Amino acid sequence: MDPHLRHSIFPDAQKATYADGGVENIDWTLVIPEGRMYVPNSTWISGEVKFLSDNSDENSTYANTDKVAFDGSIGMHALFRSMTISTDMGGTLPVQDEYPGWAKQVAVRKKNQEDLCSSAIDNLALCLPANDMTRFYISPESAGAYRSWAFKPLVPLNMMSTDSMLDNRLGDIHFGVTTNDVLSILYGASVTASGGYRIKNLKLHYETVPRDNSLPRRAVMSVVAHAKHTVASSLDTMSINLPLVASRFCGYYVPTANVKQSTKNEYQFHNPEISRLEFSYNDQTNRVVTYPMRSQEEILLNGMCALGECDKTLINNPRLEQREGEDSDYFVIGADLGTVSLDLRTQRLGIRTESAITSAGKFFLNVYAVGEKAL
Repeated sequence: MDPHLRHSIFPDAQKATYADGGVENIDWTLVIPEGRMYVPNSTWISGEVKFLSDNSDENSTYANTDKVAFDGSIGMHALFRSMTISTDMGGTLPVQDEYPGWAKQVAVRKKNQEDLCSSAIDNLALCLPANDMTRFYISPESAGAYRSWAFKPLVPLNMMSTDSMLDNRLGDIHFGVTTNDVLSILYGASVTASGGYRIKNLKLHYETVPRDNSLPRRAVMSVVAHAKHTVASSLDTMSINLPLVASRFCGYYVPTANVKQSTKNEYQFHNPEISRLEFSYNDQTNRVVTYPMRSQEEILLNGMCALGECDKTLINNPRLEQREGEDSDYFVIGADLGTVSLDLRTQRLGIRTESAITSAGKFFLNVYAVGEKAL
């Protein structure tokens, strides 16, 4: 007899459809039965979606000739702008703001997207290129019809050590998401602010097994926190505080003019010709420790290492090179501090850059700090 119990739950405030007006907060409560424990990394979200050319018309659709698409690297992860997890007695973990950008960076690290798509479940074209995904989800044949999707969110519940024990000692687990703006999900000449989308049959799935009393009663998981900074000059310094202890940092650049602009892919990473990048912090003796990077190759390699990939051949991968008419979609920055852990609640991380950025072409720098937390 399979000891696994597979739980499927609806949101706490169940509705016929979600995201009717765009941005909406949705919450689930995960209950772990007495004598059982959560199976690490077993959480999925599933639902059905349809995209509307006119948000006020449930049957509106896009024509075959319309220019509309979304980022094929992250698929339906783009439906949710932020995610958060808390427990009744263990507090709230850092909110994962700009969640699609985090998912996109993981897709950069795992170029075959094995973390984003799984052969164990039919994710209905989530692994296909953006044009194929667009045809599946936004074709005229989809008018008035919903299309199914499912994915494994890149949140602490799915970034746990396999010997973790998370039982009901901390009470219920609360999982919250905020839906995304349609202009952040779709892009193209035919996309307008009057468009929209609907989600229905939204569910969260997880597994439990009988509690293993040989394990220590604690759950160790990776946590992620986000900070955003506007870069408006060739010489720039960013200083961040975040509610976690972190040892890895990664990030990406996007022009400010591309955010929530109908013709632009908000999650298209850009390379603003950075010639020097420096991470810095003060150690316990107040000595300034710096991590200088003096070339594009060094910056990119350290960014990959911060995401968990240190293969030097990656810097020559064609997918990391500039494509015709656009910047590299795979340019990331980062630093892995190794055994050093920064308590960003009391310490600050400094990021200094030299680049080709000017006040006429500003960029957002989205930075994600990654650390571990035990509950």
